[in-house]
Amino acid sequence: MRTGDFPSAHLLARLIRARFKSCWVLDPVFEKCVPPATDNVDVILMGNFSHELLHLDFWPRKNYRIWVLCEAARQVLIRTLGLKPEWVSVLCRYELFPAPPPHALPTASEDLTFIYSGRISRAKNVLLVAEVVSQLQASYAWPARLKMLGDFDGYAIEDAAVPEISSREYRTTFKQALKKLPWNEKPEIQEGLGSHQWLRHLPDRSVGISLSLHMKEDFGVSLAQLQQKCIPLIVSHWGANLDLNFANHIPLDLIAHPAASSKERRQSAKQISAFLHQNWKRWHEVIDYRTTARKPWSGRDYIARDVISARMQQKLMPLYPKILEVGAQNEWHRYCATKKGRAFLASYRAVFAGAGKTRPAR
Repeated sequence: MRTGDFPSAHLLARLIRARFKSCWVLDPVFEKCVPPATDNVDVILMGNFSHELLHLDFWPRKNYRIWVLCEAARQVLIRTLGLKPEWVSVLCRYELFPAPPPHALPTASEDLTFIYSGRISRAKNVLLVAEVVSQLQASYAWPARLKMLGDFDGYAIEDAAVPEISSREYRTTFKQALKKLPWNEKPEIQEGLGSHQWLRHLPDRSVGISLSLHMKEDFGVSLAQLQQKCIPLIVSHWGANLDLNFANHIPLDLIAHPAASSKERRQSAKQISAFLHQNWKRWHEVIDYRTTARKPWSGRDYIARDVISARMQQKLMPLYPKILEVGAQNEWHRYCATKKGRAFLASYRAVFAGAGKTRPAR
């Protein structure tokens, strides 16, 4: 994996390291990192959190506390891969990115700008975002614009049989698709901006939007940065988005999968735009976010009771066949085409979407 492609991951890792006295950040972006020399190590699993357990038996014989970046990731490790609840901690996103309550949503009759920030990637459902804004313009006469701030990538859609393509090829494909959509005002795309620089390009009455169903959506740095600017958010009911205070969620049954056909995506865009048109006034009228918005987290970490000691690592051996089977699949799009892969993904998706999730006692 190309380390330069993920400036937001490096920003997040820097903040995590500042949060802990001694920690080990595990993610393919940081392949050359080594664990600290201390006996007790906080291990932070980022992005590839399910894959990284593959290396558990090769970690140095120390005492570990495992951390993930959202409750959905914690539930995947517990309910899908079999770790004990008392072994997995959740690092509260608002300790890393403190954020005040957002501004109220602009009204639908105002000139507003939907902001998509981050990787312009197939896996992030970016074309669906564009089609939703196009529908709002064409079908509901909203004076809404779309601004996309980020760089293109052609990475594989990991939970479907869609292999990687070049960034240049995806940029061409994406822009050709945009030309086929009806627009009152065409989208603006700005590439090549740094992990903080893009924040200087936010117009008035901005609204952040993400319809991602990405399998590794365990934080969302750009959404955290938008929240720090008091920008209201429209997000998918998925992964780390479930931990966002004050966000407005789009139901999953309305959101097409990133690998869906153009016909399915068009239908999804119609449904989402209709949902937004119907609910926007109600969301706009939520004035006092401190008392009326859903607040998933109290603003502090959930810290697991136990650490994984060297002795406990041996007890994890029965889990290894499942972890190895999943973690060894470097080419997920191939694994997802198998019967076992489909069964694992069905379980993963249900948990990552929050199905049956119970929050730890505070």
